[in-house]
Amino acid sequence: MAAGEDKDMFNKRRKLAEYRIWGQGLRGSMLVLVQITGTVWGEIWTTVLFMTAISAIVTVVNEYFYVFDVPLTGHQVVLTPMSFLLVFRCSNSYARYWDGRSLLGSLVYNSREIMAKVACYTPLDADGDLFVENVKRYVLATALLINLTVAQHWKKVAHSRTLREGSTRADWVWDFSAVLQHLTQGEYDDLQAVEKNHPLVTLTWLRYEVNNALRVSHHITPLQEIEISSNVGDLQHVWNGMMKITTTPLPYPWVHMSRMVLWMFLVTLVFPAASVMGWYSIPFILASSFLFFGLVQIGTEMEDPFGNDINDFDLQAFEKTIQHDITMIKHTRERRYTREPKAPPRSIKSGPPTPHPLSPKFVSRRPSNEHEYTLPTRRVESTLSSPTRGAASLSPTYLGADSIVESAYNSALYELRSLH
Repeated sequence: MAAGEDKDMFNKRRKLAEYRIWGQGLRGSMLVLVQITGTVWGEIWTTVLFMTAISAIVTVVNEYFYVFDVPLTGHQVVLTPMSFLLVFRCSNSYARYWDGRSLLGSLVYNSREIMAKVACYTPLDADGDLFVENVKRYVLATALLINLTVAQHWKKVAHSRTLREGSTRADWVWDFSAVLQHLTQGEYDDLQAVEKNHPLVTLTWLRYEVNNALRVSHHITPLQEIEISSNVGDLQHVWNGMMKITTTPLPYPWVHMSRMVLWMFLVTLVFPAASVMGWYSIPFILASSFLFFGLVQIGTEMEDPFGNDINDFDLQAFEKTIQHDITMIKHTRERRYTREPKAPPRSIKSGPPTPHPLSPKFVSRRPSNEHEYTLPTRRVESTLSSPTRGAASLSPTYLGADSIVESAYNSALYELRSLH
């Protein structure tokens, strides 16, 4: 869509999302009733008018030519299973709609977490700045690709179907022009060369950057690499979940059965309705058609919440949120590291501040009871020289009753030496 169409759709979606502030009481109810945009009327009004016309014809025949003496007993029996089919369709669609919203929330959350962790863990130097900038580019590109591949999936399917039917249209080409601002020209060319599953490309680049920061430039520790990689894996999980919702509609036999039963129920309902209610059967059939076909359309609207309809999620709004937050985190990192560190405030009664457990002052402070809290120097050195042997030597059976305190002390020493 063009920029003007995107803005118009955004305004319509925002207006519908703010229906709670339209007003309370009678005024709010009237505003909701007269609002046609975003309702099911646009999709079902022809079907409702068709059923109303059938009801009018049957009523005229019943009043002037032939009386239909048909009881409502059969329709009362069929009403319960048919209602179950329709309610199940709506509840299943709403569950998919809510799952989609949860996945979008997870997309925003993991994008923020990756950038925040990288910004906090990486030192402020040339290599660190390059690492942070690459992570920012790949996270933004991944978010855009996830939304694009999900939103344009059915357009690609429809295009492929026309090609199979003998159309002379050109092959489908993904429009990734919005991603070019976050990638180099070489990266963009590599992305265009991939046929499908494009988010996997940027996710792989992102994993490579994180692994390179650990093994080559040593900007992060193994534990930090595990934390960041976990968030990267969650991004892939989000993409898989969104594609599952998009590519897996409700099973066709269920859709066929529910619509078949609904049409048979309403078409045959006009005869007993005309026999029992006379002319009043016309508005009755109109209201019944609007109710049942409206429920079916609501289920269809919520089944795939990642499209371009007015009731679908505004994916561009989520993209803008991610871009704003990631840029803000990067700028906050640069401003934070350039400030002079300030001592934490403390009260008069609190005394001198307690040093960090891994600081040299804390490690150098020896406890008064050497027998209870420390190990012999030879044992400490052997523990620090080998992490594997250290973990074994700090077992409770080897150290005795005070092994917990001794293990904490030696772990602090090992962490301090590994940092230096």
